Amino acid sequence: MSAAGRAADGGPAAAFRAALAALPPAGPHVAVAFSGGPDSTALLRLTRDWAAESGRRVSALVVDHGLRSESAAEAELAARRARALGVDAAVLARQGARPGSGLQEAAREARYALLLDWCRAYGAGELFIGHHRDDQAATVLMRLRRGSGLDGLAAMRPESRRGGLRLIRPLLGVARADLLALLRDAGDDWIEDPGNDSPEFERNRLDGWLAELDEDGRLRRRLGRLARRAARAADALETAAGDAFAALCADPSARPLVLDPAGWRALPEEMALRVLDRAIREVAGARAPLGRLEDAMARLETQRRVTVGGTVLALDRTALSVAAEARSTRGDQL
Repeated sequence: MSAAGRAADGGPAAAFRAALAALPPAGPHVAVAFSGGPDSTALLRLTRDWAAESGRRVSALVVDHGLRSESAAEAELAARRARALGVDAAVLARQGARPGSGLQEAAREARYALLLDWCRAYGAGELFIGHHRDDQAATVLMRLRRGSGLDGLAAMRPESRRGGLRLIRPLLGVARADLLALLRDAGDDWIEDPGNDSPEFERNRLDGWLAELDEDGRLRRRLGRLARRAARAADALETAAGDAFAALCADPSARPLVLDPAGWRALPEEMALRVLDRAIREVAGARAPLGRLEDAMARLETQRRVTVGGTVLALDRTALSVAAEARSTRGDQL
């Protein structure tokens, strides 16, 4: 049974602890991404209590994006709120000019860079993030709108890695309404971010749509369940694809990388895609978008050579080869 299932009736604290118990143990120093908003305030309170019992150190990290004139004062206010909860806090300021486009994505990348740099510098092995069930539901809908495959529908994972550090999301099974109730019961205050209500951003629009049409939270619970089931299936398929890749590739270090073509053709389509994805990652160091990968595999039926994801694929009776694409041809790839 999932952590969410085991703690469904035990409130946010039980769900938080069950989520952590389902993961490898955290190290002696954990950091919490903290904005002073309700989600991160509830996360910090829960993390503080858990860490006190287990003898761990907690640090609250506040990012000043510098995108509004008030952001520095707001960051300092958030840091004071964290210290009032008995947690050490640090303010991390983004440097540089305001991004001209892609503001939300640029801010997210800058935030993670600051947070992970601090964690590496001060020995925090895990960064706790306050995404909850409502966030997960919105993420699933965003992935559906973009035509994601199974891996995309798995949405946010309870544990992931970025820059060599563990990102932990222990509240994915908790509704935002339950986090707000936790704060009210504790008498905690929080900071409201005006950007969270702006219809300029897709996630905010989806949050508003869900709040309007899903008054009892049933749809959000089901979308969260879909994400967990998709993650479970994707993990199983990825493990099986790894076994198939090992069986079909005699030497993964060879360049070009060579797969047995008869064995690859005999695989179910989803497994063949995943083995091809694994081969491209081995050669190019990154994944090709799923749509381009599907298109490339289809084109291999009629073309001897296809470029995709920084690689050149060649298929004949003797081999399916995957070679690094020459830089001069990168502009012509799928």
